[in-house]
Amino acid sequence: MPRIDISKYRYQAISNVLGQMEMMYGQVLVSTNADNVQFFKQEFDLKLEKTVWKEYHKLAGIKARVCFTPGNIRVQCVMDDLIQFYHVDPETLAVTLENTMSNYMRCNYMYYGPKVRYCITYQNGSRKIQIYRRKVFHNFKVSVSE
Repeated sequence: MPRIDISKYRYQAISNVLGQMEMMYGQVLVSTNADNVQFFKQEFDLKLEKTVWKEYHKLAGIKARVCFTPGNIRVQCVMDDLIQFYHVDPETLAVTLENTMSNYMRCNYMYYGPKVRYCITYQNGSRKIQIYRRKVFHNFKVSVSE
């Protein structure tokens, strides 16, 4: 096994508490902790004269597991009762809530393929995964306001 030169890597403490993490587009780090979902991106720090990870968006009060599949443009925040789909723009890295659905499957993790044709769900403690295939393509969405 070849040796890895660790001098090419550097350590940075981004936050006090980071939980599950997903990397999007090689530029955005999405992390969860006890009650937040945080989005980080790298920015050049003039004082330190190097790039550092900075939090640029936070979903406060959301206890969720983050699911992302490379090739997709959405990140799923899976909660006990809801699943929220957030669109992260590849150019601006802006985060917008796109859709919310009920977690009727009671899953803990949900992964979509890049063409959003197949979905895999998993529930902690279960011995199997569920695979769903989209049967109908529609654009039916209902706007819900508080």
